[in-house]
Formats: sequence, structure tokens, C-alpha cells
Amino acid sequence: MKSPYLLLYCLAIALTNCNTIDTDPAPDQIEASLQSILHETHRGSFDNIAGVSMTVIAPELDLYWTGTSGYDSKEREDTIRAQQPFRIASITKTFVAASMLRLVEEGRIKLEEPIAKQLPDEYLELLRQGGYNPREINWRQCLNHTSGIYDYAMGGETYVELCKSNPQKRWTRKEQVQLAMESGQATGTPGERYSYGDTPYVLAGEVLEMMQDTN
Repeated sequence: MKSPYLLLYCLAIALTNCNTIDTDPAPDQIEASLQSILHETHRGSFDNIAGVSMTVIAPELDLYWTGTSGYDSKEREDTIRAQQPFRIASITKTFVAASMLRLVEEGRIKLEEPIAKQLPDEYLELLRQGGYNPREINWRQCLNHTSGIYDYAMGGETYVELCKSNPQKRWTRKEQVQLAMESGQATGTPGERYSYGDTPYVLAGEVLEMMQDTN
């Protein structure tokens, strides 16, 4: 797992379904494979997001690449450029995903196993009340945003209004998951479509903290 090609593997986990994209391309096909990952992620996104951009810097592969797909705004008048500025957010997702993959390396979890195997009962009950079957959702789907779980933060205005009304409130993970269950419906069946969201990463964070406490 120390190969520079681990980068491509992690990108594939985070962005798309590894069954449909070549994640072990020949050296002269790396950029084409990355562009395919980016295009498929954009094309299959929930609610058809306007545009996406990705930059990969891998000196060991002599790779310095930026790709784009889609448009530069919701108006969809101009295609997105490599120089398009973005608001930076959700940086912690990178660390959560990398930490989950480390657990995979250690053999403590498997990406294809259901989240029901590790999550506490209180979270499983919340998910069931929201209409989800935790035995049909796996960690790969949570990490690559195809779990179908509704996003409490991006899915509607409820979370924004609650934050405005009480900006000092510190949300617990359980409260965030409960809000997701109360605020909207599933974005699709597990593995059906890409839908960016915080809720699955909140669940992963719960498992990471639990496993750290049991070390």
C-alpha cells in the first residue's frame, strides 16, 4: 500500500464506483483515468451539480494534473476552467477517509461490510427510523458519497436556520444524524448514485472514535 498508485486508489474510493473506472491504469493513461473518474462523478451526481474540479500532485509519478467537468456556476452558461476559484470546506473528510482506509489496512474493518457491524445501536435505531437499512449500506458507499443517506447540512435550509438561531450551539454527532433523519428522504438506494453529504462521514467519525478508545 506504499505505492504511489495508492493515490489513485484513494481518489477512486472517494469519488466514484471502483467497479466502473480503471484504478490501475498504465502510466500513459493515468490522466485519462483521472478525467474519467471526475467526469463520471459529475455526471452521476445527485441533483446534477454544476461543476467539479480536481488537482493531483504526485511527484513520484511525475504527475501534475488538474481536470474539470461541467460549468462554473449554477446558471451553466460557461464551462468550468482549471483556474476557477472554490470555497474551501469539508477538509476533515480527507482525514476521516484516510483514517478509515488505515483501519482497512489493519484489518479492523472492510469497505464492503455493512455499517451495522460497527455502529452503536443508538445510531442504527436512528437510521432505521429514517427509513434506512444499515445492513444494506457499506463503508465504501459512505466514503464515496453513494450511501443514499440524506445530508443534514446540504439537503435543505433547516440546518442553516437552526445554526442562525443558535450560532453558539455545539452539535453532537447523534444530533446531526437525527436531524438528517427528520429533514429529508434518501437520495437513492445504496450504491445507486453520487450525492455529496456530511451525514455518512459523521457515522464514520463515530466509528473512528470508538475504535480509538478500544486500542
